[in-house]
Amino acid sequence: MLAVKNYLYALAPLLLTSALAFTTASAHAQQIKVSRTDLSQNERAFQYEWQDQKGTTHSLSFVVPKTLFSHSEKPVRTLTGARLNRELVRPLQTFARTELDANIEVRFNPQNHAIEFITNANTDLALLRAQYQQLRADKIAEYYLRQLSIPPNHQGLAPDHARIAQASLALGSIVAEAFAEQHPQTSVRDFIERVGGFVQTIPYQELNDRMSSDGSGFAWPHEVIQFNQGDCDSKSTLMIAILKALLPNLQVALIYIEQHALLGFVLPPRESDFTLPYSGTELVVFEPTGPALLPVGVPAQSSRMYLENRAVTIIPVQF
Repeated sequence: MLAVKNYLYALAPLLLTSALAFTTASAHAQQIKVSRTDLSQNERAFQYEWQDQKGTTHSLSFVVPKTLFSHSEKPVRTLTGARLNRELVRPLQTFARTELDANIEVRFNPQNHAIEFITNANTDLALLRAQYQQLRADKIAEYYLRQLSIPPNHQGLAPDHARIAQASLALGSIVAEAFAEQHPQTSVRDFIERVGGFVQTIPYQELNDRMSSDGSGFAWPHEVIQFNQGDCDSKSTLMIAILKALLPNLQVALIYIEQHALLGFVLPPRESDFTLPYSGTELVVFEPTGPALLPVGVPAQSSRMYLENRAVTIIPVQF
């Protein structure tokens, strides 16, 4: 009897870099001071000072329960394509044995990291392939990843930034309330800009060769605060968690371009704002990454070409 091998491969992780030259006339982010002090076994205090693009000094302080750092929802391990397929072999073997009336061998090939279905040439594998897709989707979600395609031809797995921001609302609420106490009468746009200035001044950390990494470089919001560093998607996720904690009805979207991520907000646009049409409305863009202290509505020059050509993927933040 002829044995036929059918292969299933996992896409490699697609992770964003921020190796972009922010060639603008705006001032660069300047964090003057940051301190972290353990108040007790249970609490850690954070104090920040930074300058905005006008040279005005701002300060912020807040206290975070240490449980938000030590008991995060962040998965302990990262998910490589090999691990993804390896973890799916046993449930697929169980499904083939208990649900399908066919002689099918399911195994993991360590050389090419593929799952192999070995069976009679006449066996219908549609149900098994459908089960693979469902199990794969569930496993990806378990690791806080999602499928993402970015023009022109980048596709793979990336952190589910919106879901991670939602899981980080407890931390976001602490930071947001510290801002709100300082500026109780601030407009939505001014609040976004104040939070944005704080996030922009957090030192930028560039990750090497992230396109082929396993996702370990992405920093969750609690890690950006704890270690005082982050890249474009890490900073964007922190900013979403802060803003949505205080402004749950604020309409926010993640805007992905090649090798970069920024944010879009549904706000009354000003004449000078750069906006993107989306789903019957306009998104006012914002660059959380730094080091340029760009105001709301002003993209970095390195982003503008992609935005103007609509070479973007827009993912609304829905929670």
